[in-house]
Amino acid sequence: MAEYVVWKPYYSVDNASLDMEHKIIVGLINELYAAVISKKEEGDLKAISDRLVRYTNKHFQHEEQVMRECDYPRFYDHKLEHERLRQRTLDFHNNLNLVTGRDMLRFLNDWWCEHIRESDKAYAPYLQMSMR
Repeated sequence: MAEYVVWKPYYSVDNASLDMEHKIIVGLINELYAAVISKKEEGDLKAISDRLVRYTNKHFQHEEQVMRECDYPRFYDHKLEHERLRQRTLDFHNNLNLVTGRDMLRFLNDWWCEHIRESDKAYAPYLQMSMR
């Protein structure tokens, strides 16, 4: 089965641990996609969604710590983006019976790919400068 989201090298923020976390999130989105396509039960979708919510929170905590450590000047704006995604993902998770899996997938794909390409890539130079 084809993947819904394909990791591309230009998503990299040049930090192995953050890139790995992003790849895990992409993997969870793809797992959700496979469950939707194969018409899994709502409970199965809920379990995958729960793992995605928990891992997203863990990743954001780590990423925010890294941004603070490298004195990223747009930290608070970035953190606000994280808060919006946390809430929206939790809303989808809590209302799986009211939304289609495809709607949730479209949102996750659009948000994550854009967020990594735009917002996360913006802190990468600060992270590299702090490592010198």
